[in-house]
Amino acid sequence: RKSGSVPIAADHEKYNLLHRKPERGNIQYLRTRGIPLLAYSPLAQGLLTGKRINTEDLPEDDWRRRRSLFADEIQDKIQDASRKIKEIRVRYEITDAGLALAFLLHAEGVGGVICGMRNPDQLRENIRAASIALQQTDQAEIANIWMETGVRDNQH
Repeated sequence: RKSGSVPIAADHEKYNLLHRKPERGNIQYLRTRGIPLLAYSPLAQGLLTGKRINTEDLPEDDWRRRRSLFADEIQDKIQDASRKIKEIRVRYEITDAGLALAFLLHAEGVGGVICGMRNPDQLRENIRAASIALQQTDQAEIANIWMETGVRDNQH
């Protein structure tokens, strides 16, 4: 650090169950320096909410219509993963979206998750996600289930 420079308070990166790039070295780098990661796009533009996104229902100029991540065969894999984590969701009494947020909030090196909400139910869901104590074994199982889908969001 140069004299007079301001220390880095946090690193802001895309991080979710489909975009795990920060796990490939950057989180460890940040942790060794005491810098938290602030995760954005925690629900992968809605793909991790448990709801299927029908691109035909989106406006013509919506960018998701052109992303391969929203193709039917990819969404089939995402829905399959959602079914596989149902037992975990039921145990914690939480939704798909809430579990995706809780996963990040319990990930090593994550200092916060930037998430939005459009209604009071989503606000309550976000609060619930922040309040559960996700067990390490469940954290690992969630990570493995999503890795097994083979679905990756490699865009920034």
